[in-house]
Amino acid sequence: MIRDLQVRHVLMAFLCVPLLLTACTVISVSPAPATTSTPAADVAEEPTSVAQEEQGSQVEAGQIVTGSEVSELATGCPEPSSDSQLISSTAAGYCFLIPATFERSPYSDADGFHIGIYGPAATAGHRERGFIDVTESTTQTLDAIAQSVVDDVLAALPAFTPTQQALTWAGAPAIEITPLPGQELNHKVLALANDHLYTITFLPLDPSQTDAHAEMETLSALMADSFRFITPTLATSSYAPLLSWEGDINGACTALTIQPSGEAAVGLCGEAASVTSTLAADNAEWLAVQKQFGDINADTPAGKIIFQGQGNANSDAWAQALATWASFTAMEMQAGRTAAALRTALAWQLTDTPEHSGQCSQLVVLAYGYAYANLIPCEGSGQSTPVATGWLSDPELDTFLDWLANGARVEDKAGYLDAKGSEPLTPDQIGGWANGVYTRMLQ
Repeated sequence: MIRDLQVRHVLMAFLCVPLLLTACTVISVSPAPATTSTPAADVAEEPTSVAQEEQGSQVEAGQIVTGSEVSELATGCPEPSSDSQLISSTAAGYCFLIPATFERSPYSDADGFHIGIYGPAATAGHRERGFIDVTESTTQTLDAIAQSVVDDVLAALPAFTPTQQALTWAGAPAIEITPLPGQELNHKVLALANDHLYTITFLPLDPSQTDAHAEMETLSALMADSFRFITPTLATSSYAPLLSWEGDINGACTALTIQPSGEAAVGLCGEAASVTSTLAADNAEWLAVQKQFGDINADTPAGKIIFQGQGNANSDAWAQALATWASFTAMEMQAGRTAAALRTALAWQLTDTPEHSGQCSQLVVLAYGYAYANLIPCEGSGQSTPVATGWLSDPELDTFLDWLANGARVEDKAGYLDAKGSEPLTPDQIGGWANGVYTRMLQ
């Protein structure tokens, strides 16, 4: 039963909310007789879906809405922009975007089965704008689950008039219930996917609270557009660091963690962080890291690395590359300054006669396989102009890491390779490889 209900506002007639719905059918709500439960397996075979009826038509409370096919589940986490950030839980099986100025509640559980979303820190009063609760689905149908929520409300407040709206949420069958009582008027979306029930709550549903209501609408619209279901695993959620690294810096075991929000912390292993910083949301290389790498948990020559990623790069070579990137990031945070030259392992001029606006081609590759195809002055020093950036291909990375580990350092009029081994390499070998990478990057 719903407890401690506080209804503080005059109820209004709430219509289908366009920002939240792929399609919807309004369902009138009244106390309904008990419905026969349907096994979860049957629901999976014939999921509840949106009725192909005129919007606004009414059906009996407790009746299953059927008729059209449920959309294919939306999968694959969205890429955050400078205006948003990714929230994900591989344990609970979801990911979605929230505005960059919003934040996850510190009272959320670590695995992501119950999380709260707060509005901006500058917001006055209560900042709660959304909640996500994930439980294992029961043998009830989605319609029966929604009706039980409504029945609890009507038992406590018989005059209350919530409505149900059938819709799809990230391609899964769902029902929205609005309005609902509580500390603030709110509306909920109930969705079934991957044998889990997802209860998503948005608040306050009160236009008189101008700023708070606008923040709620902004969050609900972005979540409706970006929410994705992913296969639940035993892996950690986005509440755990997105990246964790431990390795040696100047003879000391050093740890780096980076949260999904970009908050980074460095300190000695097992001790409190001594330096904190925030990677900017528009940091091109950090964005490239998040897009490139998959789930990684590996011990590498560059340190221990754990990463929750949505990319495809997760081989041993790429794990070493990511650990190398993390080690440079930790060193720079400790030093309080960036050092691009230290990250550069190869800088090679490919031509010595002007070809593009009086400039020559150059390839720069950082120690972890991120490359820049540049144009530079053919003679003397001057500003380089990147014409393409990106990661090496798998075969290119294998060759590059082998050279760095086993080859001898090469210095030539064309540039240098900062290798640490002893096997001799020729400028022709390096130039040929660099030409191939540069050409591919421009394609």
